[in-house]
Amino acid sequence: MAPMILLSFVLFSFVCFYTGLDNVVKGLECQLNPNNPAKVWYTLSVSPPARHESNSNFTIKRENGQLSYTSIQAAIDSITDGNDKWIRIFKINLHKSCILLEGRYAQKTLIEFNAHQDTLESATFTSLAENFVAKHITFVNTHNYNLYGRGTRNQNANANDVTQAVAAMIYGDKSAFYSCGFFGVQDTLWDSQGRHYFKNCYIDGAFDFIMGNGQSIYDECIIRVLGNAIAAYGGVGYITAQSRSSDEDPSGFVFKGGVVEGNGKAWLGRAWGSHSRVIFNDKKIKSKQKFNDIIVPERWSPWDFENDPVKHFTYTDQNCDGPGNDTSRRQFNTTLTDLQMQQFIDLSYIVAEGWISNQP
Repeated sequence: MAPMILLSFVLFSFVCFYTGLDNVVKGLECQLNPNNPAKVWYTLSVSPPARHESNSNFTIKRENGQLSYTSIQAAIDSITDGNDKWIRIFKINLHKSCILLEGRYAQKTLIEFNAHQDTLESATFTSLAENFVAKHITFVNTHNYNLYGRGTRNQNANANDVTQAVAAMIYGDKSAFYSCGFFGVQDTLWDSQGRHYFKNCYIDGAFDFIMGNGQSIYDECIIRVLGNAIAAYGGVGYITAQSRSSDEDPSGFVFKGGVVEGNGKAWLGRAWGSHSRVIFNDKKIKSKQKFNDIIVPERWSPWDFENDPVKHFTYTDQNCDGPGNDTSRRQFNTTLTDLQMQQFIDLSYIVAEGWISNQP
């Protein structure tokens, strides 16, 4: 079965500028439907063309009748502005708050585009909406990424043309992704701002491919380094580029469990901000976080803050395992007590008011 391929889109809605739990700009509260097993008020589903190359129109079906649109965007536009009820979107694009975007399988439900002109303009998927959930969807930017070779370099690509090409840019507060894929080479996932939760996701990339100022937990995710896509640069990349800029900034990337694998070599992260914060941790006895033998022994790079007299980074990789877990040459390590670590790996780090339990 050929995968469904959708083009680039932008979600325009309310933006919550997150500044800390004590100063949260309170956003729209979305209503669950207690009488629906999926907890949504109604479902918009899509019947794609028989072949993904076809330009045929999609048919949008709604529970209370059938509606046909000349474009997917027109179907999303049918949802009223200010919508406050959870609506499930099945296999299509959207730009409203309180939306559950759901595919049947992440391997076969793809949102794909090829763009690299500018970081802000290149994203295949941009979400400005708060209260957003995605399940079983793969977001792909195919610039220098051979999708069907799962990240192997495009044969016709210029060897020196690796540049910013974002697969997904997430601005909206209270956004959650379950069993989703994010595929690209450079700047794959722009975790820009807000509180986000990624569960059982796949993230491919080479340079800074998890980047931004989000306050996010990555729970049991698989991170795959594509050293073969940057062979012209020595095959050495960077997994994270977190941009926290002050002690008061609550943002940070927390990786709980999961696997770091791939080919080539990669640093765990480099500092995009003066107070960059990235934590890799798992205290599970039988299922510790696994590092493949691709991690650069120094692990963390100060990047443009090399000459700062005091390094304010919070970089730690505790309770990890695997052949890449050599800490003998680690440049930076912030040792956290069990209590301090618990404050980050517990869901309360991002859901103090329980927003995840209020999503379908």
